[in-house]
Amino acid sequence: MTEVRIKRPVQVPNDPDEAERFARRLAERVHAPLAARVGSIEWRRGDDSGIDWQAEAWLDDGTLVILGVSAVQQNVSLYLANPPTLRPQVEPPTWTYPLLLALLLAGVVGGLLEESVLIGAGITISGVLSWVGIDVARSVFADRSAKPPDEQAWTQKLSDALVSTRT
Repeated sequence: MTEVRIKRPVQVPNDPDEAERFARRLAERVHAPLAARVGSIEWRRGDDSGIDWQAEAWLDDGTLVILGVSAVQQNVSLYLANPPTLRPQVEPPTWTYPLLLALLLAGVVGGLLEESVLIGAGITISGVLSWVGIDVARSVFADRSAKPPDEQAWTQKLSDALVSTRT
């Protein structure tokens, strides 16, 4: 798993409503889907307390993007990671259930032809295990060949978003 952390000092409004608007505008300019997911995080540490704003979204390539805006610390942070275990769940393709049914049917037919329940169960189980093995191999290959987030491009994107948000 590769991670990129970018932190920039910035003048964030102290008023919670203005800070939220600032966070939404910044999120829109960094990555449009982030704007709809901006939420507040109220925190307290000893006598200190405040409200930070955070947004997170997934990119199409499985990269997690988290944007944080802190009015107390007067900074903006951008976190990027491509964790293989935390990727969003994808709906199974439409052919998944017909394939499972075909494997079951092949096991039943094979068992009837050979007049053996064990052979029928073996055909079904070996078909399902082969399918799962191929799927796991594809997933491992995709994880190993995943490119890390482009730190320079995201740094530039954040800088541009900060400049356009301030104006």
